[in-house]
Amino acid sequence: KTGLESIRNCTSLPDPFGERGPQFTYEFGCPSPYTGWIVGSLVLYLLAFAPGLSPVPWAVNAEIYPIERRGLGSGCSAVANWLSNSLITALFLPLQRVLMAGGVFYLCGAVSLLGMAWTSLVLPETKGLSFEEIQSRFSKKLKLKK
Repeated sequence: KTGLESIRNCTSLPDPFGERGPQFTYEFGCPSPYTGWIVGSLVLYLLAFAPGLSPVPWAVNAEIYPIERRGLGSGCSAVANWLSNSLITALFLPLQRVLMAGGVFYLCGAVSLLGMAWTSLVLPETKGLSFEEIQSRFSKKLKLKK
């Protein structure tokens, strides 16, 4: 069987809620010739992302808010992060029905590229600056009163 036939057989159940309750075709998941590649790619992604870009938003949050507003700003950022994660999770399957899986990933990639472009244009470099210098730059940009 090809990978697509395995997936099709795994997800198409004639009577999923029979007399004995939900029925599953395979007890331990769907067989696929691509399982090793999928798991290996996921592990490689996690190994690259965790020490690289994963902590960046949290580190930036520690620098951009004035001390007296840091708790509120970091809290709002965390809420925005989890809400956007929830939105992506909720919209993935409906979008997949319309755009197919490849289309959803291209859409996410396009949004990521737009976010990267916006970040590179708007977020100033803070490497080598003191905390006071960083606060001064953001205060000027946002026109905050001290």
